[in-house]
Amino acid sequence: MTAPLGILMLDTGFPRPVGDLGNPASYPFPVVIRRVAGATPSNAVHAPDPATIATFIVEGRALVVAGCVGVITTCGFLARWQREIAAGIGAPFAASSLIAYPTLRRLLPPNRLLGVVTYSAPALDQAVLTGAGIDDLPPIEGIDPASHFARVIDEKDPVLDPARMAADVLAAARRLVARAPAIGGLLLECANMPPYAERLRREIGLPVFDPLSLAIGFRLALGPIPRG
Repeated sequence: MTAPLGILMLDTGFPRPVGDLGNPASYPFPVVIRRVAGATPSNAVHAPDPATIATFIVEGRALVVAGCVGVITTCGFLARWQREIAAGIGAPFAASSLIAYPTLRRLLPPNRLLGVVTYSAPALDQAVLTGAGIDDLPPIEGIDPASHFARVIDEKDPVLDPARMAADVLAAARRLVARAPAIGGLLLECANMPPYAERLRREIGLPVFDPLSLAIGFRLALGPIPRG
């Protein structure tokens, strides 16, 4: 049996379409998801509470005991605690797509920048960047906090409209590229954005590195996956 990838998911109830890191159907291999009780966008993103680190470690260890070969999360802002959670779990752990930024940045020509599209620009502070191993300040643009995308993640809109979600991510990407014309690629921070990555590639015309493709690459690096 193929060893599964473990996923630590925030304690949220919003819809997760295929492509979202919290949907098992997003992956071409087995996954095991554990919901981290009490971990919400409020205490993981907007007002990060270090007390939640212990809970993530407990649930991460449970995933490893269950046979998971590695662990990821559904919240890019957990890069803030990448080192602490990785040490506590004691297994390969990727808190966020942001930890790939230093390598991805070097894939672009020296005169091109890697821009970051995020769920919340104000919350993507220096502590998150440092935790992800980012030692420069990338161009960053967040989703409009009044948008449908933000309201779905904040559980204020109970019904997810894929077209509106895609439009909100696209609008943020367009704002970013307009503000920083030297951008040569985009990195999506948010684990809820991959369903809309292909539209970004098509309409923005730049490479888009999204959390799902990076998570799949992470799992491939950890061992063989039978192809059937």
